[in-house]
Amino acid sequence: MGRPSKYTDALALTICKRIAEGESLNKICKDAKMPSIATVFNWLRRHDDFLDKYQDAREAQADGLFDKIVDLSDEADKDNATAIRVRIWARQWVLARMIPKKYGDKQAVEVTGAEGGPVQIVYDKSFDGL
Repeated sequence: MGRPSKYTDALALTICKRIAEGESLNKICKDAKMPSIATVFNWLRRHDDFLDKYQDAREAQADGLFDKIVDLSDEADKDNATAIRVRIWARQWVLARMIPKKYGDKQAVEVTGAEGGPVQIVYDKSFDGL
């Protein structure tokens, strides 16, 4: 039997609030009053209500990152353009992976047959009985 869990709804809500406000989980868990990242992930597996709040917080965090990209672009000038570009690119990359349907690049795959015609399906009887 391990140590008793220090999980509370209030602590879970604090973690989610800080994530929604844009803090990384790494930074939150470096706070002496907060649990380790491993503990947070363990709580996410064991507490469905925390998982739901955490997912909502991550979506809010992504929306905040989107707004931050707009703010950063407004701050760009000839002296800081390269640094701003890197910061924007990093946030775009994170957003595309956090919520790909909302913030990822749209990709479409089109399947066609020879010379753009319909796909031909050929049944090879030599594979019968495998």
